[in-house]
Amino acid sequence: MSLKDFKEKSEKYINQLLRLKRGLLSYPKKHNINTKDKIIVPILLYSLPFSLDYTISDIYFLDFSSFFKFFQSKNLYLKSALNGEVDNVKIIHSNWASDKPDVKDFLRFIENPFHVSQLKPCIKNFTTTHNIGDYEIHLDRTYIDLQTEEYEQLL
Repeated sequence: MSLKDFKEKSEKYINQLLRLKRGLLSYPKKHNINTKDKIIVPILLYSLPFSLDYTISDIYFLDFSSFFKFFQSKNLYLKSALNGEVDNVKIIHSNWASDKPDVKDFLRFIENPFHVSQLKPCIKNFTTTHNIGDYEIHLDRTYIDLQTEEYEQLL
């Protein structure tokens, strides 16, 4: 999928979520939901690895695998694979404060997804300059450097 397609589809999804939220708030009786004591948290789930640690139009962005793993297990582990066997080496993060997830745990998770917080410091930007005849072209480049000290400390 091109970035242009991704942007266009994301805008359509955002508009759809905003429309659904407005409908729920405007017509709660039609949905048989008492919205007085509820917090509506719109989340756009992607099937590809894409999450944000900020909202766009008050909508959270998560990839489905991290969303699913939040409910599947309290802890995230560093794993080791050898001869077809996978072992949990150590806990690198706990998603829940107690034995079961609660609303505060979930809100904390979507506001600052652990995987985003760990990879964000690894994003590096640099500019290259290229001379073509009398012209100079500057290209801004971005990559993820997994050899950073922050990432190595996690491991």
